[in-house]
Amino acid sequence: MLQVRGLRYEVGGNTILQDVNLQVRPGESAVILGPSGAGKSTLLKAIVGLVPVQRGTVTLQDVSVDSAHATARQLRALRKQISLVFQSYPMFIHKTVLQNLVEPLHLVHGLDHNAATELAQASLEKLRLHDKLHAYPHELSGGQKQRVSIARALTHQPKVILFDEPTSALDSDLVGEVVHTVHTLRDMGIAVITVTHDPVFASRIATHTYRLAHGGLNALNSRIGSSAGV
Repeated sequence: MLQVRGLRYEVGGNTILQDVNLQVRPGESAVILGPSGAGKSTLLKAIVGLVPVQRGTVTLQDVSVDSAHATARQLRALRKQISLVFQSYPMFIHKTVLQNLVEPLHLVHGLDHNAATELAQASLEKLRLHDKLHAYPHELSGGQKQRVSIARALTHQPKVILFDEPTSALDSDLVGEVVHTVHTLRDMGIAVITVTHDPVFASRIATHTYRLAHGGLNALNSRIGSSAGV
């Protein structure tokens, strides 16, 4: 279970996050709504220690981090269990989908080529991309590129996945692919946190919804999308 307690972030005297509390269990999907500039993306970055918060704690499994005084070792331990998927989904344009997943595992994380390939193929299979292993980025739709980005996050075997506006660059026909993917992740027991400005999309994926405004996070409803279809 991921627990965020008392997270506070200020910049230049402006309070962006004001004592934010959030709890998400395995298989749950928390969606955070709010207008542009409300601090939604900042909250995701604060959870994984990418912005210097003034106070607050983040706890996941047996890792508990005092966010204001986190050490590099603590942050590494936390980030091993959390994947953050940004709005854009950069890929090496001259490499195949499979190569885009295998090479970081091999070169950055030290897996041998066979182990990296096996892990990458398993992640792509889970997201229904087995027929795109040897496709190049220009041959993929926006929804497929998004799923490749999520598959890349899955290779780290995270307990939690954070999504930053995952449908912002997709047309309505492709949003359904993201909805299906979120339900797949929940079925795998992964906790999902998504920030979005789209309440319709939120209603299709959320077990719990919140609104972030004026630095405060307030619960709106629970389990509104727990059985929503694609």
